Amino acid sequence: MKRALPLIALSATLLASAQSIAQTPVTNWPSKPVRIVIPFTAGGPLDALTRAYTDPMSRKFGQPFLIENKPGAGGNIGSDQVSKSAPDGYTFLFTTTAIAISPSYYKSLAYNVEKDLAPVSLVCLSATVLGAGNKFAGNTIADLIRLAKASPGKITFGSSGVGTTNHLSGELLKSLAGIDILHVPFGGAAAALTSMVGGQTDLIFASSVELASRIKAGQIKGLAVTNAQRTPALPDIPTIGETVPGYESTIWYGLFAPAAVSKDIIAKLSAELVPQVNNLEVKQKFDAFGTVLMVSRPEVLATKVRDEIAKWRKVIQAANIVPE
Repeated sequence: MKRALPLIALSATLLASAQSIAQTPVTNWPSKPVRIVIPFTAGGPLDALTRAYTDPMSRKFGQPFLIENKPGAGGNIGSDQVSKSAPDGYTFLFTTTAIAISPSYYKSLAYNVEKDLAPVSLVCLSATVLGAGNKFAGNTIADLIRLAKASPGKITFGSSGVGTTNHLSGELLKSLAGIDILHVPFGGAAAALTSMVGGQTDLIFASSVELASRIKAGQIKGLAVTNAQRTPALPDIPTIGETVPGYESTIWYGLFAPAAVSKDIIAKLSAELVPQVNNLEVKQKFDAFGTVLMVSRPEVLATKVRDEIAKWRKVIQAANIVPE
């Protein structure tokens, strides 16, 4: 027991230190550069989306908001790093729906999504699009369902990888529509798109960020979007839910902080995101990527994470999806 006392004392000291950091007054926040960790490869849509809303805040606060890419393990390396960062308000995580898929997809995580990260705000929503090559026989979801039921397991759909939102969007369609189409995973959306355009695969589930311009140019067909509502980026393309009741799969983007960060800092940052919705410069940048800028209170993002974890757990278990 005597040997345990120093450890207890040390734990108490560390806890007090963390609480002290979290309770630091925010009147001078930020007084140094703020780090935004993106848990995916540099150069992707997340980088551009992050700059779209952080550039105005950098000018407002007089401190740079710096992007740091920490890819790996489906976004979990960067997420884990932020969860263990000092809760001083200078490290945040900007991530996607993937963070709500990981708890069910991976057998174990080094962090707890709901306990170790504090939600700050939803930032935007992006549709996943079900695209098809121009040679594909169908033009609608009804056509796809008819063709799939006539030839079970013959129609293929590509995605950016096993366990991704794009993959699970396809599995959800299979479940709700009662069809059998074959998933073909790739190492990214670009490779999946190349395969479909080349005729090796029939369909693709990918974000509107990646497909909207090609659909508008007539290079590929857009059969449907996965959101509950039609997306402004592709207003003439119906939702899957218009044909398959109850279907909805949205890619959302959210901002998180280490769990012990001051609530005042979260409130200050969240409040500063609100004006971005009406900032024409910011809105145009988000529109160009086929995303809808949508900020929220922290508790709205917390509810979103909880609901999405439960939703995707059912899909993953039903399809028996395991990491490769």
